[in-house]
Amino acid sequence: MRWWRLLFTVAVLLLLQTTVVPWLEVGGARPSLLLIFVVWRALRWPLEQSYLPCWLAGLARDVFSGGQVGAFAALYLALAVGIDRVRRGLFVEHILTQVLMVAAASLVSEGVWLLVWFHRPGLGWWPTLLRLLMGTLYTAVVTPLVLGLLWCLGWRRG
Repeated sequence: MRWWRLLFTVAVLLLLQTTVVPWLEVGGARPSLLLIFVVWRALRWPLEQSYLPCWLAGLARDVFSGGQVGAFAALYLALAVGIDRVRRGLFVEHILTQVLMVAAASLVSEGVWLLVWFHRPGLGWWPTLLRLLMGTLYTAVVTPLVLGLLWCLGWRRG
């Protein structure tokens, strides 16, 4: 595995996530570029080659989100394992498969995060659910663009 390319890719996605994506926020919802990378990596590579990059992407999100360090790292690793279990029966090259897997993973990861942090004052059930659904839809819509960026960064193997 080319570690320099992996680190560069995660750094580019993290840079975009922290600088550009806040400007694209719609109704409090933002797409998760690192989640798209995690799903794409888990769909196209064996678990032995995916678990460390997925964990690293989650750790990067933890460090720059201001949350509890290790939460997204563990969650993204669990997503990679779960995706590896179901990918054998899927046509992973099809864009619709990738978009639907990103949407499912977004519902799981963002849903877990919102449930863990729901105790924060000022959040109600309806705004929380709406934010979850909007973020999932937004992430799914942005998926083809991020996959194109990954292609441009040289990730053609799968």
